[in-house]
Amino acid sequence: MDSTSPDFYQNVVVLRHADRLDFSDHSWAATAARPWDPPLMEQGLLRAFNTGRVIMNDIGSPIHRVFVSPFLRCLQTAAQVVAAVDHVSAETASPSQLKVSIEYGLCEKLNHKAIPAEVAPMDWNWGFNITDLESILPTGSTDHSVKPIYEEMPQFGEVPMTIRSRFQQVFKTLADKYHSQNIMLITHGIGVGVVVSTVLKDTRVVHVDYCGYAILRRPIFLRRGSFVAGNFELRSLDDTAGIKFSKLVQT
Repeated sequence: MDSTSPDFYQNVVVLRHADRLDFSDHSWAATAARPWDPPLMEQGLLRAFNTGRVIMNDIGSPIHRVFVSPFLRCLQTAAQVVAAVDHVSAETASPSQLKVSIEYGLCEKLNHKAIPAEVAPMDWNWGFNITDLESILPTGSTDHSVKPIYEEMPQFGEVPMTIRSRFQQVFKTLADKYHSQNIMLITHGIGVGVVVSTVLKDTRVVHVDYCGYAILRRPIFLRRGSFVAGNFELRSLDDTAGIKFSKLVQT
């Protein structure tokens, strides 16, 4: 790649969902129809909305697309973020055209460490129906033309290497496919951790807060109808909100 200036920069925001109800109300799962798919608590709804506003200010440019895990806590987070973006856009008189798509590849890690046997669905039937999932999102925000990377849920029983590979694939594929747009991935703590540790070499993410997020960017060079992308970098350490990480020691 030559040293000329990029045609533009692409921003990718990776965001963990907000506060899940079952982690504060430990009795919730005992009577829930879908104990593996908890909603947000009220505090989480507010946190998601406020985080959406903060991200809009931090990124300094429009977000064009959101890709979201099919789990309820992520969809509700996405709904609040979209509402916040619309609110900010209304304040600045710049209409939002943010589009949202459900991506099964951004789902929670599928093993008993994340989803204990006592709450996991029988026969691993998650009961996800795209029409029902899309109804959680703001009216008119869903983009039905997008073909998901994972057209169904990954197989249960994922091991760490498989999980890491999945999130890396989804991150790279979506970033490349929509290289001319700023995108947001709303996922789970593990997804944020994988993406950040992939971009920050020799780094291990040790914790991601609810609504913890990272803003990543890379230069895009247009070349005769195609594009060449530079490496992703964290815009600054201040832009990694609610993420704790440590450097790996080389031996």
